[in-house]
Amino acid sequence: MATQRDVAELAGVHFMTVSRAINTPERVADETRERILRAIEETGYVPNLIGRGLRVARSRVIGLVLAGLEPYALQTLRGVTRTARARGYSVLVAHSESSTDIESEQLTLMRSQRVEGVVLLPHAENPANAHKTQAAGTHVVVVSPTVGPCAVDQVRGETRPGVQAMTRYLIGECGHRELYMLSGPDWSPSARERELGFTDALRAASLDPEGHVVRGDYSIATGYDAAMRVLRERPETTAIVAASDMIARGASAAARELGLRVPDDLSIASVGEVGDLYGGAPFFTTASQPLLAIAGAATDLLLDRIEGIETGPRREVVVDASVEVHRSTGRVRG
Repeated sequence: MATQRDVAELAGVHFMTVSRAINTPERVADETRERILRAIEETGYVPNLIGRGLRVARSRVIGLVLAGLEPYALQTLRGVTRTARARGYSVLVAHSESSTDIESEQLTLMRSQRVEGVVLLPHAENPANAHKTQAAGTHVVVVSPTVGPCAVDQVRGETRPGVQAMTRYLIGECGHRELYMLSGPDWSPSARERELGFTDALRAASLDPEGHVVRGDYSIATGYDAAMRVLRERPETTAIVAASDMIARGASAAARELGLRVPDDLSIASVGEVGDLYGGAPFFTTASQPLLAIAGAATDLLLDRIEGIETGPRREVVVDASVEVHRSTGRVRG
């Protein structure tokens, strides 16, 4: 791990000047301070803001960095804090505002505040921030289907088989032959994974998936707009598979506005990410992701690393989605 002397050597100053630039920056010339800040970034040095320079007991605090504040993230927050509390740890939470730069800043701040490890829900596919944090000596577990192979521990939900099984149910058990998928953004690996599950099932049933996937984002607005477009242009549609609960909610609102009853006139199934966050009886048939279990598994893996229980090579834990049939789907009428 880099020290003040490493920073001083790179910046070409005395190590006490580095200390002044951190603690009393007004006492250091602007040009010198900028040079020191660049050296801090290059070396990965992190000043300890809690008891700087002192040897203290373990903090028993872990960090959680969330890319957004949507229901997926809030369920993850619940799972992480429950598991951490049960094992005697507190959780410091930060929000990266879906910015890779802010994510980097938040991870650096957490390291300075002596968190013992971080659960990261990253914004982008690039795992560079996770690698940088682990290289600096802080354990990291990534929770995301959007990050590809990386050198840190990862826990992710696998939705392709669940979406495939759910779509097979709509075709085989319910008799639907005119199905559309309302998906997420084309850059998202999670969206692509769900689309593959949908198109796999259509091809297995000798149905052509070409033109039957509409992309947007994981929002109610996307679900509403996409469903309106599909249902107006393709009134023969009898079933919609939504790539998220939010998309499904928007599609349901569009169906109501068009005078269609769910499930009598239109079946809607979704990839479930919200769980029991809103309470009440489940409505949507779903390929359900057990978010609390995913978050709990990530937290346990992180704490096992911190406590030396897990010492082996990088691990990837995959939690499959399961199909739950509820009130939003039914057999084709007539």
